[in-house]
Amino acid sequence: MFARIKITRWILQRGERRAKKLDNKMKSHRQYVKEQIKKDPRLKSIIRSFRITIMERAARDTRFRQRLLTEAINQFLAGDLAAGKAMLRDYINATISFERLARALKKSSKSLHRMLGPSGNPTAESLLGIIKALQVHERVHLEVKSNRTAA
Repeated sequence: MFARIKITRWILQRGERRAKKLDNKMKSHRQYVKEQIKKDPRLKSIIRSFRITIMERAARDTRFRQRLLTEAINQFLAGDLAAGKAMLRDYINATISFERLARALKKSSKSLHRMLGPSGNPTAESLLGIIKALQVHERVHLEVKSNRTAA
């Protein structure tokens, strides 16, 4: 029993280190993108047009919205917190907006922006509350199912 607890702690610590490395990679990537935009300002319009394209498609395509939400949650389940937060941010901006989500959760929109920002650290309670509100808004029910059967 004691060995199992030690192994579990080791796995959790390893996962936290991996998440920190990914966050650092995302930060360095953002810095790289900012430097490239300073060199060539036309890149800013390309990035902006990509976000606008996502918002326009989400406005007209229900299935796209549902898959975007599903993929964001899959990123969280896979342990990629940075990618999950970024996708969730894009989904919220494209659909419900932070202000409406904040009213539904009875929190400030600034707090939600911070939680889902690159250096944000949302609690499980906050994250699950956001996901629940988004499911209600999208009128879907997401479930987690195992791909393997028990031995």
